[in-house]
Amino acid sequence: MLSRRASALPSSTPNESALTSAVTAPISQARDHDHESTDRASGERLIVPGPTLRVSALACLGVRTLSDAVGWTMEALVRPGFLAPWGGDIPFFFEDGAGLVWSEPHRRALDDDAMPEIVARLWDLKEPVLDAADFGLVLGVARARVLGALRGLLTTPPNDGFVHAALYTGRVVRVAPADESDSATKGWTVRLTPTLSLSEQVLALFAADMLENRADYYDALTVCDLCDLVAFDAADLDVPRTRCVDHQDEP
Repeated sequence: MLSRRASALPSSTPNESALTSAVTAPISQARDHDHESTDRASGERLIVPGPTLRVSALACLGVRTLSDAVGWTMEALVRPGFLAPWGGDIPFFFEDGAGLVWSEPHRRALDDDAMPEIVARLWDLKEPVLDAADFGLVLGVARARVLGALRGLLTTPPNDGFVHAALYTGRVVRVAPADESDSATKGWTVRLTPTLSLSEQVLALFAADMLENRADYYDALTVCDLCDLVAFDAADLDVPRTRCVDHQDEP
């Protein structure tokens, strides 16, 4: 079980270097326990990092700026192999109903014949293009959707619809160990693209982690109603599942 400090980022605004450190330290430690696996459908060989699914998802809840978001995407999604960016870059972030924000220097992509896939996706989205200063709107909607989905797991009966959605769309896929005798290999991983909304990316990470660690989500997950802190310490610390340690005595 993860402790409170290991399972969630602080609620204070992090800078990019702090965010990067928060993500890369656990990921680098976890790589010693990665396993080589084979995708059941395609036969593609994959490296499946275990605990970094949760670390990556939780780290996004600490993002506050566009620069933070780029750093999170590169460190938490690209480096572990969860996301293959276009040309090594992250062109934009978007959220349905909020809008799209370009990740500099990709504002020219609409006129760039070398990026037709991005252009086609933009026209499909039909989302308003916002200034970088308005990234908080995209982030706020994405964050609300992620927290809402996680709070659904605290209801009776639990609502795990986001897990089914991730499976149905192929954002979460099952993998088999390259060595069938390796029973310790994680059985799920994520396949993300830059054309997914920010909330879809984060919820896919949580979904894959939940499929491997159901008890953590059904018994230990806490989502504080007062500060929105997400942690996995309810079972260890005997706190209400709608309160964090700091607010456990608040009405």
